[in-house]
Amino acid sequence: MLEFATELPSPDSPPNPPTDAEIRLLLEFAPKHGIHILPPPDK
Repeated sequence: MLEFATELPSPDSPPNPPTDAEIRLLLEFAPKHGIHILPPPDK
């Protein structure tokens, strides 16, 4: 997870919206670790 995770300033901080590059990285990372990511229902 350290390949794409970012540290938040505090536990109460809202998550940062992912960038396109972070989404692509996660889509590459997930299958290598047995994680299946489904597209949103409207796609």
